[in-house]
Amino acid sequence: MDKSDKQKFAEIMLVLGEMFPGKPPSDEKIELFFMALQDVSLEEIRHNAAVHINTANFFPVPADLRNDGDPEVEAQEAFRIVEDALNKYYDPYLHGITLRIIKDKVGEKLFQMVQRFGTEIYYQDNITATRAQFTKAYKAEKKLTQRGFLNGKPEIKKIGDVAKGLLHGIDKEKQ
Repeated sequence: MDKSDKQKFAEIMLVLGEMFPGKPPSDEKIELFFMALQDVSLEEIRHNAAVHINTANFFPVPADLRNDGDPEVEAQEAFRIVEDALNKYYDPYLHGITLRIIKDKVGEKLFQMVQRFGTEIYYQDNITATRAQFTKAYKAEKKLTQRGFLNGKPEIKKIGDVAKGLLHGIDKEKQ
């Protein structure tokens, strides 16, 4: 997150304050949470807040808003969000328009998964099998992302540069 996300983050925190008993979070508490979660994307925080609302009965701590929870629960919740959006908004006759609405509802990360699943997820003949495939793919993608393979972390580029350098060094030795 960066400073441009601060207002949306504060809105998420106020929603959490409304959902759980007690007084709403103070400006200071929101600021502390924001500082503690700067390394987490707003999309992830929004998703984790939704999961927390559906699975807990207490106001979260910063760790609850990180993606370090149970991957199965998280994957199931992601599928529920996608399924709800598709059931409410998808119309095969207005494919392009409804996909833009769904993208706004589920966020970029989940929308990319919806696109990869194609018509299987839209025409849910066997919802149990679709849910199982989606959750398996979601957990695998999350694991790869955490390891830096899907999010373009600089470490991956450095490893590639090291490999090129080693190969270049080998070529020089051969000459």
